Amino acid sequence: MHFHCVEAEKKGDFIEKAKKSIKQGWYMHICKDGMMIVIFRNKVFEFSEREKGKIAEAKNYGISIGILPEQMEIENLIRNPFD
Repeated sequence: MHFHCVEAEKKGDFIEKAKKSIKQGWYMHICKDGMMIVIFRNKVFEFSEREKGKIAEAKNYGISIGILPEQMEIENLIRNPFD
């Protein structure tokens, strides 16, 4: 896995471009202040660390498109995005 720190001025524009260009079977996440946006090809999930149902939905979607379960441990990434 590779982690990069990116600063985007227009979050909405960045998300739209990312969901159209990211490779199928990959994802990226954006974290700030206990909130997370998980971007897959043509699909986006946004939630806080308290929204366990939405977290599970994002994880299950990622696993359903071939991402390994151990690469979908996003609960930890909300608090520590670069771990």
